Amino acid sequence: MTEKDNILQNLVRIGKVSAIDDASRKARVRFEDKELTSAWLYVLSNPPFIHVVDHARQSQITESGYGPDEHVHEVKVKPWMPNIGDTAICLFLPVFNGDGIVLGVV
Repeated sequence: MTEKDNILQNLVRIGKVSAIDDASRKARVRFEDKELTSAWLYVLSNPPFIHVVDHARQSQITESGYGPDEHVHEVKVKPWMPNIGDTAICLFLPVFNGDGIVLGVV
């Protein structure tokens, strides 16, 4: 097998997210079959993710509007990021030790 064949076989890889950096939108992925952890990989840009903050008050809407138990959610809209332990699909550039990106999770 040539080096070129080996590079092409490793263009798409599946592994477990081992670390995330929300600020830089990067993740590290562990590939168990190679006993190897990736460098920091950018997470593919995607639509914003709505995150409801834990322990926030909840709102209930009735047919006539807000009911007597009116309360609200604290909501943060932010880009989606994988969680540690998620199974990630990664795409790498077709060059030796090429950079890659996290396409998403399954």
